[in-house]
Amino acid sequence: RKAAEQGQSDAQFSMGLRYVNGQGVEQDYAEAAHWFRAAAAQGNREAQYCLALRYVLGQGVEQDYAEAARWFRKAAEQGHADAQFSLGMRYLDGQGVSQDHQEAARWFRQAADQGIGMAASILAELYATGRGVPQDLIEAYKWLSVAGDQIESKHVSITLSDLEKKLTPDQLAEARRRAKEFAPKQAAPAAENPSLPALDDTVKRGSEAWSNGDFSEALKLLLPAALKGNPVAQHRLGVMY
Repeated sequence: RKAAEQGQSDAQFSMGLRYVNGQGVEQDYAEAAHWFRAAAAQGNREAQYCLALRYVLGQGVEQDYAEAARWFRKAAEQGHADAQFSLGMRYLDGQGVSQDHQEAARWFRQAADQGIGMAASILAELYATGRGVPQDLIEAYKWLSVAGDQIESKHVSITLSDLEKKLTPDQLAEARRRAKEFAPKQAAPAAENPSLPALDDTVKRGSEAWSNGDFSEALKLLLPAALKGNPVAQHRLGVMY
């Protein structure tokens, strides 16, 4: 706390996480938002991302989608892949910003370039349908292949099988070549906590609740994991909100 009160942004961010999770202090979302804001104001991109989530969820602050988009943007502009994905979702759905498929595609591309599979899957859908980008089935196949099993089912309806039927043999070969040669600019964040299996089980149950439409239970399970850096949980929250 002393370091946080002295203005060290990493310590401020850490205090925010402690208040969110109730680690060593009584859980207090308002205090969490206070410390995230202090760190975010100094340019800490992780704090900016977490503060944006507070505004999305209305935890510790009044729910404000426009303010959430503003902080997602600040983190996204610093290369935060999950913030780029979340900002893309804002533009895709018109939440807190004017709906703009071109802007959505731009941010999904940046997140996908860093290995965010769900961003790649939505980017594939945009290429397949020509929304925000020129229609390009080769690029659609490439990005859907890159996404692997991280498909964002709410917004993605195409499948590799669908695309294979529409591509010529030469086009399919080119699409597969592009997918094979793809290498993320930066690996997606991975949890290093030795309790990862338990965390993954929590994320799995949260994802199941999300798929079943039980968003309250999904939020309860996914939020702690998201704040600990689990990318799947972070992505699910981005989709939910």
